[in-house]
Amino acid sequence: MPYIISTSVDENSSVNKEFDPDMDDLVKRDLIFAASLDGAMREKIPRVLRVDERPVTGGIPSIIGWNIGPFLICQKLKDIIEELEPGRHDFLSIDLKGIDRNIDEIDYGTYYLIVCPVFLESILIEKTRFTKGMGEVGREASAGAISSRDNSPCVLDGNVIAGHHFWRQSPSIARTKNNPGRRGVVYFCSDVLQERITSEGMDGWGFIKYCSTSVAE
Repeated sequence: MPYIISTSVDENSSVNKEFDPDMDDLVKRDLIFAASLDGAMREKIPRVLRVDERPVTGGIPSIIGWNIGPFLICQKLKDIIEELEPGRHDFLSIDLKGIDRNIDEIDYGTYYLIVCPVFLESILIEKTRFTKGMGEVGREASAGAISSRDNSPCVLDGNVIAGHHFWRQSPSIARTKNNPGRRGVVYFCSDVLQERITSEGMDGWGFIKYCSTSVAE
């Protein structure tokens, strides 16, 4: 069964980070909300990310990113995703360096930015509880925010997500009558990918809610 994912709430998996040079806000917006990037926008992505080490154990997490994305992943996780979903995702190599800019700066090697993960209309709205109620009424009142309570249902369309292991819900989930242009993003991964990440001891993502599957009626 799939999981909603976000950056880890584990203090030791959270590190300070900044692109060098800073990422343009429009580029970051499109990485989060757009279906794809054109060549010109892609060229504006900085090729260096500067990071601090983990506060307790040192080193850097396997996955680095922001709550609503984008995410950068280590080589091992990139290999796993490509094994599970060959040719589906767009990766851009990014050099990771220490956050201190000095002559002895640390080089952490290459991570991979996941560029505009695939969008799916995966949530079965009428079977899902949002923060302010069930179904479409709850979605409208909550602007698409899914309830985080363990006993509240989050139901995805099994036919839509079949064969997928990492995806985004379409940003239209957040649209409301009063704000039809509003966009939101929810990231999901399959239980297969979650198990691989966990078994390999990779950190950086939090699996914040377990979802069930059904079929659209």
